[in-house]
Amino acid sequence: MLLYSVAPGPVEVRTITNSLLDAGSISVPDLARHVDYLAGKGYVTVIDEEDAEKLLRGQVPVDAFLKLTPTGIDLVEGTIEDLGVDV
Repeated sequence: MLLYSVAPGPVEVRTITNSLLDAGSISVPDLARHVDYLAGKGYVTVIDEEDAEKLLRGQVPVDAFLKLTPTGIDLVEGTIEDLGVDV
């Protein structure tokens, strides 16, 4: 997972989007929904408040940054489970 590989540092949304599109894993409109879910569960943090506001409107600015939280790291490492998140 990209966010895990750079934790505790943030990753630009543009980088995540390009990686997922290249892998054929997700479409751009779906990204905001997934980021909103992961942020709501406390697994990722949207760094900028203004970007968080845009996320609520269904937009994820490509120049925003996401950061994996300590809980998100636990999820990736398998020390916690969440049936709603596919790692």
